[in-house]
Amino acid sequence: MTAISPWAKIFVDDRWVNGQSPIWDGTLPVGIHKVRVDPPCCVLEEREFEVKAGRQNPALIVRLTPKPALLTVESSVDDVEVWIGDVKRGTARDSKKDPFTVPLPDGAVRGEATLRFFREGYLDQSRVESFEAGQKSVVTVHMEKR
Repeated sequence: MTAISPWAKIFVDDRWVNGQSPIWDGTLPVGIHKVRVDPPCCVLEEREFEVKAGRQNPALIVRLTPKPALLTVESSVDDVEVWIGDVKRGTARDSKKDPFTVPLPDGAVRGEATLRFFREGYLDQSRVESFEAGQKSVVTVHMEKR
């Protein structure tokens, strides 16, 4: 069986098989086996497959699904509104209790998002930040009074 997965640990029958390599190529005995691909940036994938007598071990390709990127905002004003793109997500205080998910392009493990910060009586702020799937980012914003 050959398994290829960048950035992931590959387990066959609950045994870690790929070390630091993104690929594992090995022979398995006849029977049903379980493969688990566990990447830090993506959703864990598990599959069962059967190796049949007299047949070559199957190749297994796992398409990884990125986990959401997460955002917490530290601000000099806790009730500053936080917008990701054109969507109001809540306040900086809200993000501390439950970090905001940051959308990434389909299938991407890295991307950028425009963050905007608003609070009456303060100067509006906007910036572009980079995010990674499965990672929590903390952004600090200092709001200045008008």
